[in-house]
Amino acid sequence: MIISKKIKLVKVERENIEQLRKWRNDPELRKYFREYRLINKENQIKWFEKVVLNDSTSYNFEIRDKISNKL
Repeated sequence: MIISKKIKLVKVERENIEQLRKWRNDPELRKYFREYRLINKENQIKWFEKVVLNDSTSYNFEIRDKISNKL
């Protein structure tokens, strides 16, 4: 975990991957991403298991408000 004055970076948790997928599929947000295609639940889970859990060369974080802990 990395903590600053206003935010903290924490590891991606399985229970939050659906929220991350919703944001990723939001057209207003997606336009800023390298990958522009929609992602389904199955592929989001595969990403989590392959990259977040098993790729030692990749670091993925959730950004949370330090006080409210809101994602």
